[in-house]
Amino acid sequence: MGNMKIAWGESAGTGSILHHLIREDGKKDPLFSTFAALSPAFQWSWDNSPDSELDMIYKSFSNLSGCGYEYNINCLEDSSLEKLILANQKLFSQARTKGFFPVGPAVDEVWIQSIPAVSFYHDKYWKGIEAAIISHCANEPYSFTPKITTQAEFDEYLRRFFPSENLENVRTAIRERYDCAVDLNGNFQKCLAIVIRDAMFTCNTRDLFQAYSEVSYMMQYAFPGIEFAVHASDLIPLFLNSQQEVIDLLHEDIGPFYAWFLGNETPRTYKNYFTSFALTGDPNKGLSSPKVAWPVADGSGDELSGVMNVGLLPRFSPCHR
Repeated sequence: MGNMKIAWGESAGTGSILHHLIREDGKKDPLFSTFAALSPAFQWSWDNSPDSELDMIYKSFSNLSGCGYEYNINCLEDSSLEKLILANQKLFSQARTKGFFPVGPAVDEVWIQSIPAVSFYHDKYWKGIEAAIISHCANEPYSFTPKITTQAEFDEYLRRFFPSENLENVRTAIRERYDCAVDLNGNFQKCLAIVIRDAMFTCNTRDLFQAYSEVSYMMQYAFPGIEFAVHASDLIPLFLNSQQEVIDLLHEDIGPFYAWFLGNETPRTYKNYFTSFALTGDPNKGLSSPKVAWPVADGSGDELSGVMNVGLLPRFSPCHR
């Protein structure tokens, strides 16, 4: 791998990696041969018909920018950068309370022929990948799950995620698969969190693994414990270098607690794996050899085996995601 081309991404950045892999039905070289995909996330956006949800989002952004509910691109082009930044922040603030991402890659039938889940299913993705790290955080949905208490609110979320009457069969299948009343004793908040985890994160990690199963190192990040392993928390031990940096980032409420754990062996081992992967395409080669070798995951069963579980003590365990 002396001539490696590398792409790393987290959250929407990894969502971009997915869409590069399925660009033009996988016929276009994404210009990277290895990738690290951390918590791949994006809103499924496929309906580009007139006055669809995509158009409504555009109009909302236009109005927040002071250009009204219009398709007036000239007005937006003439707007100040400060005004556009503020409009973008307001748009995301409104969407966050409902558990959605307002903008992201969308099907245009040219660059993106279909959503990644469909493209991977139909074997329409770039095949020239030599190695990959694919991961998710154990508590991904914490920051994205709106507060709900009833079946009606759960159903309304599904209606917004899969709009139109034509998708009622999809919404019904999800309600049957995630039976909140029976399986979780009516805890619709927790039930929706599981749906969001699967639909927006771990289904993407499984799609990537199935596409590149022979070269994929899989990981679940649960450091220092599952409750604290929220979305993007895996970046803390990867990029921050001191306890004070952690406290400055997380503030006084949780910073000192998290910083104390950062002093143990886990972050050093964690960085060693990723740095070695960046250098060689193999997390076990490059820097010092790790005490425990990280294998390519085994997908021969319903659960993946050989998945790195990052906690206070790194270990390998089966994982159904």
